[in-house]
Amino acid sequence: MYNKYFQSILNDLLKKLSSSNEYTVFFTRLGANFSTFMECFESLYNKHPSYNKSLEDFIAIISEYYKNRSPDLKQLDIKRERDQYWYLHENMVAMMLYVDRFNKNIKGLIDKIDYFEELGVNVLHLMPLAKPRSGENDGGYAVEDYLHIREDFGTDEELDDFIDRCHKKGICVVIDMVLNHTADTHQWAIDAKKGVKKYEDYYYTYEDRIIPDLYEETMPEIFPDNAPGNFTFCSEMNKWVMSVFHNYQWDLNYTNPEVFLEIL
Repeated sequence: MYNKYFQSILNDLLKKLSSSNEYTVFFTRLGANFSTFMECFESLYNKHPSYNKSLEDFIAIISEYYKNRSPDLKQLDIKRERDQYWYLHENMVAMMLYVDRFNKNIKGLIDKIDYFEELGVNVLHLMPLAKPRSGENDGGYAVEDYLHIREDFGTDEELDDFIDRCHKKGICVVIDMVLNHTADTHQWAIDAKKGVKKYEDYYYTYEDRIIPDLYEETMPEIFPDNAPGNFTFCSEMNKWVMSVFHNYQWDLNYTNPEVFLEIL
């Protein structure tokens, strides 16, 4: 059923987009991977009332980002497509680090690129970079703003420069985006506390303890000593919020396709 619907979406999109050959690769890759994507998308959202719109929005989002993707990254996409298991090669050497603990900030990492190359490292996994809540933030894992990096790490432009320099050395950069939860000070959480229904639905919220207590019967506790339980009472909403890690980390509700699209 979805193939016909998918085709109608593509036809509409093709009319809106330029007839330039730059989209040939995009549509080829989209078509090749769409069945796999749809199996996942349908299993999550096929009964959701905004299913059709969410699918349309998904196509629109990825096509827009492809349009704005740099020529160098598009070439890298093609290279990796031709060698789809590049990340499994025996010559892949990964290193994971905290920016501040390794060399203070992004500029410090730029100074170390030649050192990484000398070590033979070609995958750098950077622990959370996004702006966290002030005070307790679980080592940066309580993200307050996904769109900007921590001010003490430097600027977004410096991060772009670092990644470009790494790519020129053949080093892949992986960033821990922390997509499971946000800080309770993220704008979505702030709006949820104000009673905005759209953003309440971005999280798992409950008016009483009935469902949370059922969850607690089988859910393990991540930090039982200093953060017992998996739910936090929010007095502003007068509701319980799922917070598996700490009470200031609110779990995102991925049964809501708007959350998936927002994160995308």
